[in-house]
Amino acid sequence: MSFSPQSASTTPPLAPLQSANNEIPDNSDITFGGLGDSFYEPVLSDPDKSFLAHFGSGNVLSTKMEHLACFAPGMLAIGSKVLDRPQGMAVAKSLLEGCMFMYAGTASGLVPESVYFATEDSYRQLERVRPDLAQQIDERGFYIDNSVNILRPEMVESLFVFYRLTGDRKYQEHGWNIFKAFEKYAKTPYAFSALRNVDDASLSIERNWADSMESFFLAETMKYLYFLFADPSVISLDEYVFNTEAHPLKIMNDSDE
Repeated sequence: MSFSPQSASTTPPLAPLQSANNEIPDNSDITFGGLGDSFYEPVLSDPDKSFLAHFGSGNVLSTKMEHLACFAPGMLAIGSKVLDRPQGMAVAKSLLEGCMFMYAGTASGLVPESVYFATEDSYRQLERVRPDLAQQIDERGFYIDNSVNILRPEMVESLFVFYRLTGDRKYQEHGWNIFKAFEKYAKTPYAFSALRNVDDASLSIERNWADSMESFFLAETMKYLYFLFADPSVISLDEYVFNTEAHPLKIMNDSDE
């Protein structure tokens, strides 16, 4: 399975990771993943789903996608509603389908930290130099770059937003599957643990625990899962906005004192 790059010929008008004196250095990356996720990438797509790629140094397109980037569908969906741009919702839905696709492709049903998709050119190169990775793409549509899972919130954040905006229960269903996978593979006698490898069925559940739990698992991941199944009137998106750390802030109107 290969994907076509969209708008990848020139550097997009997005914020780089580094800048100085209002100038962008040639070696500055542009990404929705690590270091760039809290501030926005070209899109790889097929007819049903899309993925966010990565612009590296020298305006080089990389087909790498991090789980961190799965907050973007929710961000775009909210922007589509607020700005009344239905075409934005279509892009957001396609990206969310891509994120859900990443979960479905592993043995545990949990997403890796990062994966690579393939364009036709990169797939042909992999067939020559890394046939094992080309086989992964044949089997599940991507190959795993970093197999860990540290209980990140970005996917359930987008699922929560989509369910609130559309009422489509398939987003609840996918969130429930994620929660069940956390319960099965990450729950320890004392807390929840990050996983060393989401796709190694030879590891026992206990040996796969990394014995660490980031604070955002409780502060964000579990909070968004709760809101995904709570009544939509609880912290309504018509009345609140969430900041990047999942804190709900009341929207102030001109009439508020």
